[in-house]
Amino acid sequence: ETNVEIDTDGILRATLKPGRPATEVALQADTPYTIIMWVLPVQGTNTWRFDTSDGGSLPTNTNDGELNGFAPVEQFVLGVEAVRSPPRAVVNVILNIDVGNAIVRELIIVTPPEFS
Repeated sequence: ETNVEIDTDGILRATLKPGRPATEVALQADTPYTIIMWVLPVQGTNTWRFDTSDGGSLPTNTNDGELNGFAPVEQFVLGVEAVRSPPRAVVNVILNIDVGNAIVRELIIVTPPEFS
């Protein structure tokens, strides 16, 4: 069982095994864990801090927010046009792109499987 809350400062707090004795270990040492969650990053660099706690006033472990941040991708509009697309024919495809505020250094186009 896990309890997840967001406080008034926007801090996400996940409590593993809530209500269990402090002597019961929630995360085993030397064991890799994966955390999957949806977030809405802000524009610019996003730097995350990770802390663990045993309920005391100080964290039991922290990265101090010193990990390299990440810059989320900007949203832009992409349109694809093909006048005709009969099977096994060579067709002209037009890509219409409005990058908005995005800085695009490379555009990679991935075709569907088995597409040639």
